[in-house]
Amino acid sequence: GVQEDTRKIRKEYSGDEVISTEIGALTKHNPQKRMVLYNLMSIIVLILLCCMVIASFWGIEQLKNANPEWNSGQKTFINGANGLVIWLANYIYEGVARYLVAKENHKYDDGHEQSLILKIAISKTLNSYIGVLYLTFVVGANFSDMFLILLALLIVQQLLSIAGLVLRIFFFIKV
Repeated sequence: GVQEDTRKIRKEYSGDEVISTEIGALTKHNPQKRMVLYNLMSIIVLILLCCMVIASFWGIEQLKNANPEWNSGQKTFINGANGLVIWLANYIYEGVARYLVAKENHKYDDGHEQSLILKIAISKTLNSYIGVLYLTFVVGANFSDMFLILLALLIVQQLLSIAGLVLRIFFFIKV
């Protein structure tokens, strides 16, 4: 209705030309099938990346179990690999999400932005916590193990944030 008429159509928007039953004028329409298809693809990629994160946590646990002589410092260091995998999964999914949201062909900027923000927020939340949930509920890790795992994840995430900031400042690289 009225709100739709005041919003600006995205310049990237393309659709089939149809006559609107609401305003009686020629307008463009984007079939919903396309949006559903790209949302489904997005969910499949997210599930695969979550599986990658869980596999990382499982593999690190297997490595630690194979080396019971490791002290807590060594365990914390190797747990940092999980942080790298989480970062990689988030980085990959953000690129995939940007591509798929562009393909969804939203008519208005706000719909485009909402779809992108929702996809990225959900993926970062799932990728960041799915491994910890796996260790808590499936493996049954104790408190001290969970502390070391979370400490390693925190350290790696902070180091990656600092590295990204340094790259942006000194090399003008978009990370």
